[in-house]
Amino acid sequence: MSRLKQIERKLLPHSATLLRREGGAWEDGAENAKNLQYVRVDGNDRLTYSVDGVSRLCERVLYFDCVNSRPTGTGFRLGDVIVYTEAGVEREYTVKSVFAAPTDQINPAVHHWELGLA
Repeated sequence: MSRLKQIERKLLPHSATLLRREGGAWEDGAENAKNLQYVRVDGNDRLTYSVDGVSRLCERVLYFDCVNSRPTGTGFRLGDVIVYTEAGVEREYTVKSVFAAPTDQINPAVHHWELGLA
């Protein structure tokens, strides 16, 4: 059985900020912000399907590799906010779908995350 290789760092040229909502309300403070490095943000022109079976059209997809992206050990969930700067314009996106790609069929460890952003 083949095992997925890590996503090469040269294919992860972007950075972004993860803002985490805690306790049902937005809280200000650096403890709720996490700088993401070595990620990839691509435009998306297709439907992204979430685990609840509802299809959603997302503007961007963020890829976070569990080996090369930083900080390691980062997890994601619906409702998180991703702040991404493109062409000098800072935009906030809400995570609308989360897919944790497994390393292989035997090892359920997460290989990378794919986040549908809108």
